[in-house]
Amino acid sequence: MRTKDMEAMKILFEAVHNESPRLYSPAALKSAIENEGHKEVERLRQAERFLQQVIQLKNVCFHKAASRGDMELVKFFLGIGVDADIDIFKESIGYQTALAVASAGGHLDVMEYLISIGARLNPPFDRNRKCWDRSPLTAASEEGMLEAVEVLLQAGANVDGDLGLYAAVSKGHLLVARCLLEAGSDANLAQGWHKGVSYGEGNTPLEAAIQGANNEVVAALLEERLHLRGRVPYSAAEKGFFSILQRLIDAGAEINVRAI
Repeated sequence: MRTKDMEAMKILFEAVHNESPRLYSPAALKSAIENEGHKEVERLRQAERFLQQVIQLKNVCFHKAASRGDMELVKFFLGIGVDADIDIFKESIGYQTALAVASAGGHLDVMEYLISIGARLNPPFDRNRKCWDRSPLTAASEEGMLEAVEVLLQAGANVDGDLGLYAAVSKGHLLVARCLLEAGSDANLAQGWHKGVSYGEGNTPLEAAIQGANNEVVAALLEERLHLRGRVPYSAAEKGFFSILQRLIDAGAEINVRAI
C-alpha cells in the first residue's frame, strides 16, 4: 500500500473510531425505541450496521499488517481499539490470531510486541467451531520459521498444544522438528489428538514424514521413543520408499503386523 493511501486509511479509521460514540450507542437506540422515534431508530440501526462493517474491516487490515510485519500499522490498529486476540477464519486453516499470522511470516519484532502486550500464545479450542484454531506455534512450525518457534517456546507456548511437530514434519522442516523435539514435544501424538483430547485415529509425525519421503526427518524422529505401529512400515513399503523402510526395520518396526 502506498504511503498516501495508508495515511488516508488511517485518517478514515481514526475519524470513525472517534465519532462512533456519537453515531451510535445501545442506550441511544433503547431510548429511541421507548420514545417511538422511528426515524431516529432507523438512523441508529444504520449507524450500527455501518460500525460493525468498519470493525470487521479494521480486524482484517490488522491481520494483514501483522502478516506483512508492519509494526506501525499493527500499533495503529491496536490504538483504535482492535483486540490483539481477534481471530479471523481462513479456509483450510481455521481461526487464527494476528500473533499466528505474524509467526507464520517470521516477523519477530511484531511477534515480540504482541506477546509483550499479552496476546494469547495458546488459543482455546472451541468444539462449536468447524476447524481447530491454528496456534502461533503451529503457524510458525508449518512455515519453517525456526526463530519464531524459538521465540514462542521461550514465551511459554504449549509445545504440543496444536500439534506443531506434526505441522513441521509434514512440511519437511527438519530444524524446526528438532527444536520441538528438544523442547519435549511428544512424537507419538497423532493428528487426531488436539489439546490432549482424542478425536479418532490420525497420522503420527512419523507417518507424515514417511508420506513426504523425508529421510532426514524420519531419522530424527526414530531417535525418539516411538510406537512403530503396523501401518508405519506398510506406508513406506506401499510408496516404494525402501531406504526409509530399512530404517524402520532397523529401528524395530514389526513388518509382519497387518496394517490397520
